[in-house]
Amino acid sequence: MDFTNYPNIAVIDAKLGGMKQTMLNKKAFAAAEERLMRMGHDMLSQINYEAQSAVQVLSSYVMPSAVICMQPFHVLNIIPVNDIIWIYGHVVKNSTNFIPTSKDHSIRLMTRTGETYVLGQKSTNPFTKKDITGDIINQIAPILSRTRPGILFGYSDEIANAVQQNLQSVVNAVDERCYNAIAANQNNNA
Repeated sequence: MDFTNYPNIAVIDAKLGGMKQTMLNKKAFAAAEERLMRMGHDMLSQINYEAQSAVQVLSSYVMPSAVICMQPFHVLNIIPVNDIIWIYGHVVKNSTNFIPTSKDHSIRLMTRTGETYVLGQKSTNPFTKKDITGDIINQIAPILSRTRPGILFGYSDEIANAVQQNLQSVVNAVDERCYNAIAANQNNNA
């Protein structure tokens, strides 16, 4: 994808390692390129404008209109805020011969189509009690909630089961929460 018309997005792309088409990422690259084309010039211009003050969170950039992240094999994804349904933390405990060696803390983002993106990962010692994913979500939530206050933040078995059983009902519920919050905010400001 050529970002010459969107220099701030190009800067983020370069910081994340640059989007490249390789033998291993042809399908993912084509899908990311198609998503970018569907966004259109107006949305990409808005994202480009906000990209100059985007907040880096792990290996992603967060702004009120979108999240930019690099997926494996150098595929840059720009996820518009209106497509985001759920952001949650995921922790994996690693061990060797049953001896704990580390914990991997990652932030995951789910879109209205059920696609999941990893926004980054941080490893810690296996005995840390810090809520790293919670701290990161607390950093992301206020930024995205400005334009889409209905997004679900944090993991719960209830949300996971609902997404697994009927993703569309969760999407509808998030859209309704967003609409109601924006309407309430407009009424308070009137």
